Amino acid sequence: MSSVIPRTLVATVLGVAPEALPPGDLPVGRLAARLLTFLSESFASEGASPHPEAWTFALYGTLVSDHPELALATLLEMTAQITRFEEAELIASGPLDEFLNAGSAPALLPRIEAAAQASPRFAFLLSGVSPEGSAGTPFWKAIRALGAAAPEPDDLEG
Repeated sequence: MSSVIPRTLVATVLGVAPEALPPGDLPVGRLAARLLTFLSESFASEGASPHPEAWTFALYGTLVSDHPELALATLLEMTAQITRFEEAELIASGPLDEFLNAGSAPALLPRIEAAAQASPRFAFLLSGVSPEGSAGTPFWKAIRALGAAAPEPDDLEG
């Protein structure tokens, strides 16, 4: 799984020339941190003004639809970076929900299962996602089983 998002993709999503961006590709870990900041601050403020990190949400949406492996890598990075249950809830009800309800997610089930086995936090997040009209599919049955087997993380605050 790639650990960077090509600069040209970021530029396309943002509608700017690649030269307008900082040099180099965007590390997935950096996108994860900035997206988590956007989600946390947007939820806390319910802001009326645009957030400076709103671009991260647009980029993530493109990853979900066109580059699901990078979307999954971003989710895993976000999961590793959280420190509070509130952040876990934001990820589960937002980016993870969007990813798992996208048409491309079932093809990545083996990677999702491997990620849940490697990361108890990620498995726990799977318990907080709701299927959108497809709860009885084999994919969602597998997701539900992964989430149900996950203990609550003891290293998160709140």
